Amino acid sequence: MKKILITGANSYIGTSFEKYMEKFGNDYSVDTVDMIGDSWKSVSFSGYDCVFHVAGIAHSDNGKISKEKEKLYYAVNTDLTVETAKKAKADGVKQFIFMSSAIVYGNSAPIGKGKRITKDTPVRPANCYGDSKVQAEKGLRKLEDDSFKVVILRPPMIYGKGSKGNYPLMSKMAQKLPIFPYVKNRRSMLYIDNLCEFVRLMITNSERGTFWPQNKEYSNTSEMVRMIGAAHGKKVHLIKGFTWSLKLLGLVTGIVDKAFGNLYYDKKMSEYRQKYRVVSLKNSIVQTEKNNSTEKKTKPKICLVSASGGHYEQLCRLKVLFDNFDGFVVTEKTDFSLNADYYVTQVGLGEDKFFRKTFRLFKEARSICKKEKPDFVITTGTYASLPFMVYCKFHRKKFIYIETFARVTDTTKAGRFMYRFADLFIYQWEPLKKYYPKGIYGGSIY
Repeated sequence: MKKILITGANSYIGTSFEKYMEKFGNDYSVDTVDMIGDSWKSVSFSGYDCVFHVAGIAHSDNGKISKEKEKLYYAVNTDLTVETAKKAKADGVKQFIFMSSAIVYGNSAPIGKGKRITKDTPVRPANCYGDSKVQAEKGLRKLEDDSFKVVILRPPMIYGKGSKGNYPLMSKMAQKLPIFPYVKNRRSMLYIDNLCEFVRLMITNSERGTFWPQNKEYSNTSEMVRMIGAAHGKKVHLIKGFTWSLKLLGLVTGIVDKAFGNLYYDKKMSEYRQKYRVVSLKNSIVQTEKNNSTEKKTKPKICLVSASGGHYEQLCRLKVLFDNFDGFVVTEKTDFSLNADYYVTQVGLGEDKFFRKTFRLFKEARSICKKEKPDFVITTGTYASLPFMVYCKFHRKKFIYIETFARVTDTTKAGRFMYRFADLFIYQWEPLKKYYPKGIYGGSIY
């Protein structure tokens, strides 16, 4: 039996891999450790054959990246990765697999220009996100020896059931638009099950080195939209003649080249001695759309919302709910908010422009709720959750409030206020029962 530890809880790749490995029964044992905070440092990695490191901050900035966000990229994508690898090596782990990215080669080439990547193509990151991956790779290679094998994966865009990024946008357009511009482009992509099988083979064969997994077939953006539409029984007509207008639009926003530009791996560099492309491009789209459609019809949607800091750290413990429910995460706009889907204005009680910021907060929350239409709102406090509570009351949705872990014997003002409106109120320490008699003692969130 191979024992695998995934470092990075609730990530799309990590949870997908863990679920994929279930079909192999007792041949593999998979555990996961949360990398938020410092609690992971006290977890022993000894006894594991492989650490699969998926923790990191995904690239979601289309404009200028702030200095604070840049520091965050390096702190998480570089420093945390190397620190985790050092611990794995010290604890006797034999193999470390790191999820890098094709982003180390820079952005996609503009419409009409090719960008073919070979094994000899030098890394040339276009921004700090790409460079944070490159620096992590360099740090890992320094740790590698015969007793500690390092695998670096540089996959292209990954898609599949529940994925985020460009693919869900293409899916929405395919289901709503009767026509779509045809642009001749070529992109490497990787279906999530093909990635999971590739990782399994890396572990089984005790591999080391840098790898570039991709689907057997190249993708064309326009053709993919057409295939997604077909998976829903809709015909999308591809119209030629939009190339020049898209090129002009590409001068204004990078989104155009991100969607219609060219970036692909030479197929030879992605070959492996065992078959890992278990699903074809066409079938992967059918499976993705079928799974996503089923989830939309059957799963209630959860909104997790909280203030930043300790409240957000507690909120992240609830992301395991997304294994069984659809959902999204909301927190305040600060320099240190990680991996949320939406960010809202941070408002301090009594501060200058309090009412103006509160109005903005309610406007942002209304926009989010109008788009996502959550069935449940769950919060660990504080002010950022107020407009979402109001949404629940007006739209007859369920509102669940969890009193902060930090209060053991006394209450918070926010807790006392929300207690009157919550459909379910949960406190984490038994002494609070006398203050919240209609609430439920749920134990520690940690």
